[in-house]
Amino acid sequence: VRVAMKEIYQVTSAALGQEMRLAQIANNLANVNTVGYKQDQGVFVEHLKASLARETAGASARSDPSAAVWPEFRNSWVDLAAGPQHVTGRPLDVAIDGEGFFQVENAGGAPLLTRAGNFQLNSNSELVTAGGRRVLDNQGSPIRLDLSGGAPTIGSDGTISVGGATAAILGVVSVDDPRALVKTGDGCLTLAAGAGAKPLANPSLRPETIEGSNVSAIGSMIEMIQTERMYQANQKVIQTIDEVVARRIEAAAEK
Repeated sequence: VRVAMKEIYQVTSAALGQEMRLAQIANNLANVNTVGYKQDQGVFVEHLKASLARETAGASARSDPSAAVWPEFRNSWVDLAAGPQHVTGRPLDVAIDGEGFFQVENAGGAPLLTRAGNFQLNSNSELVTAGGRRVLDNQGSPIRLDLSGGAPTIGSDGTISVGGATAAILGVVSVDDPRALVKTGDGCLTLAAGAGAKPLANPSLRPETIEGSNVSAIGSMIEMIQTERMYQANQKVIQTIDEVVARRIEAAAEK
């Protein structure tokens, strides 16, 4: 019975991890059409060294369920692969070609980062994201445009011009450690404590273009089906172990 319980711990851990991955895939699919969205990825890990250490330990250590090592779903990260680019013809749309992130305002904190360049103007003629956050220039200040001189345009180097005159320059940065990026919602990311960002000297932008989501609908659907099947298989294993334990208990009670 004790060994069976150890196996249940292991299978249950794997099933819970698959449940978490299913939720992650579902969220990715829900954002397949979200501008600039970066899909979440994850991996199941097992401490191989710890497993080997137990094998070289005594029999009591190997049979102790509390010392068991089983697969865990962790090490989630943001997949920063570029999404497809779509020409929109809108003068305030812009996509980053290659590395880099736009900076947007974060009240009371360091600027947030985004790849979603579907910008617009608010009632104060400030450049904002689709979620209403103010876009920052290369000096870290909100961008306000005086439209009396004409319609704004964005150049491939991030220069915003109005009536042929430079009005602002988009703040585009690169990050030291992409693994330190954490999603905050609204298409934005923040850097974990200790990580930093620096201005990108020569950003390459594509005006009147937006970057789409990097989620593959077909690939995600295939992975969802595979993960769901593994989840169901683990459920059946748990059920089988439970039935075996029940029969053992009944047999012991009859003796």
